[in-house]
Amino acid sequence: MRKLCIPIWLKDISQVKKYIEFVAKTEYRINEGKASMCKADYAAIWYTLLGKKSVLQSLYNLEVGCERYVQFFSKDFSQEKTRNIAQKNGMALVAK
Repeated sequence: MRKLCIPIWLKDISQVKKYIEFVAKTEYRINEGKASMCKADYAAIWYTLLGKKSVLQSLYNLEVGCERYVQFFSKDFSQEKTRNIAQKNGMALVAK
């Protein structure tokens, strides 16, 4: 959290993480009936912030039509080549 420069008013980082995980679970649950997006899309930012890639991959795996996301999150981002490809794809999406 600190390396992301997010201002934190709580002293205990584990407490902050607990609240963020609660928000992520709530976002996933309350968007149950919406068909415009995958339910996992609503919780993705929160689980990404927590660094829980495997949880996010599992949520997308439960969704129908989100196979591309499952493939994306199954990649090993600790490898330089995979990180570079992901950054280029992200920049291409931002440019559109």
